[in-house]
Amino acid sequence: VVEDAEVLKVKKALEDVKKLIPHPPLKPIDLMKLIDPAKDALDGKWAIKGGELYSGDATTTCKLQIPFQPPLEYDYMVEFTRTTGNEVLLILETNERQFSWIMSSTLSGFEHISGKSYFDNNNPTKTKISLQNGRKYRCKVEVREKGVKAFLDDKQIVEYKKDFNDLN
Repeated sequence: VVEDAEVLKVKKALEDVKKLIPHPPLKPIDLMKLIDPAKDALDGKWAIKGGELYSGDATTTCKLQIPFQPPLEYDYMVEFTRTTGNEVLLILETNERQFSWIMSSTLSGFEHISGKSYFDNNNPTKTKISLQNGRKYRCKVEVREKGVKAFLDDKQIVEYKKDFNDLN
């Protein structure tokens, strides 16, 4: 069915109006309740003990995929304690594009900004941080239609204002 120009103008105007209406606050979703380590582990050994998620294999990269499709805009919060290794990686998604927030012992950043790794000097999100093994951290990533912010222990680490078309 071919739509005429007037119908397309009305649809565009409705989309513009929807953007002006503030989103009601969403109720937090406890993603831990959705995780089954036996089904959701992609790499490494995972277990839930006392309501906390553990990856117990320090010899490999441990990966777990949470069975959840986030909305276009969301906040992703995680508390973690890195016991061994060098990096903590959160894989995120917006507008059908995946990207990663990586925190290491010395650096952090969003991965694959214009094809750049998080530690590449040309990556605008490359930031110096210092994660220590054995310490508990609280990380929050705010994903919005026009950008993303990362926080560690309630302190903003980086903000990237883009529409995510440069993620690859």
